[in-house]
Amino acid sequence: WNECYVIVQGSESEDRIAVMVKGSEHVNRAIEGDSVAIELLPTEDWIKPDIPESDLEAEMEVNEENDEIVPETTAPVPIEEKENAKMINKNARPRGKVVGIIKRNWRQYCGTLESNGDRIVADGSATSSVLLPIDRKIPKIRITTRQRNALEGKHILVAIDSWPVDSKFPLGHYL
Repeated sequence: WNECYVIVQGSESEDRIAVMVKGSEHVNRAIEGDSVAIELLPTEDWIKPDIPESDLEAEMEVNEENDEIVPETTAPVPIEEKENAKMINKNARPRGKVVGIIKRNWRQYCGTLESNGDRIVADGSATSSVLLPIDRKIPKIRITTRQRNALEGKHILVAIDSWPVDSKFPLGHYL
């Protein structure tokens, strides 16, 4: 959940651009599916491709010489292909940061309670626990429950209620 892409629709054209947002300070409490406003980081901070273009061409020449073309099935599909987006700059991928959340898309999330990270609530009647969602795109969610022992080891549904500025995780409740 700390690393994601925001697909930006061009204002004057049909072009879609994938902008990488990396790190909790840049994600700024946004969750998968939220509509957000972003700011592009300076081009010096953009992500350089892992393999230089010249290395790719050399690798293709070697494959042509051997007459073997072996597809790389484990290579991840570039986000631009998945989202039908284009790259702004062939030498680097744009990076940005979320500067505002326009519309929340909170829904119900399924997960299990972590075995550590529990806190007793002030009056001692409930436990504050951390839910680890099944969907890796969703951050951990802190819930308060009196049924901690009954819920342990089970898949449960939770809903997010808020995400305070000073909290590492969103706050939610068991459904």
